[in-house]
Amino acid sequence: MPKSIYKILIVEDEKIMQDILLDRLSAEKNFQLLIANNGQEGLEAAVKNAPDIILLDIKMPVMDGITMMKALKKQDQLKTIPIIFLTNLDVDEDILKAISDEKPAYYLIKAKTNLEDIAQKIRETLSISK
Repeated sequence: MPKSIYKILIVEDEKIMQDILLDRLSAEKNFQLLIANNGQEGLEAAVKNAPDIILLDIKMPVMDGITMMKALKKQDQLKTIPIIFLTNLDVDEDILKAISDEKPAYYLIKAKTNLEDIAQKIRETLSISK
């Protein structure tokens, strides 16, 4: 039986991007949105709230997204949470190496992805029909 509410943790340091994602994803009736401004806040929020999925930026102050992902994967109760990377970085060898072992659900480049695609990837990952 599908859940009625899905917790989505958005870990993003850019306020404008936070607002854009909040505005679009709040239109989804079964999404509860949580925000963190950096990887450290994101890790703490994940421990506290056990989200169903995480939208994770890579370049952030305090703790970057790759470090946060690796910390999540070390914790039994958090290691299976799907992660969608949302970043401005094109995939390079260093990023590919860092994420290849962890296999995030998707790697989306913000400038090349529209908001509907992001919402669709969340629904796909969580097996939610529209």
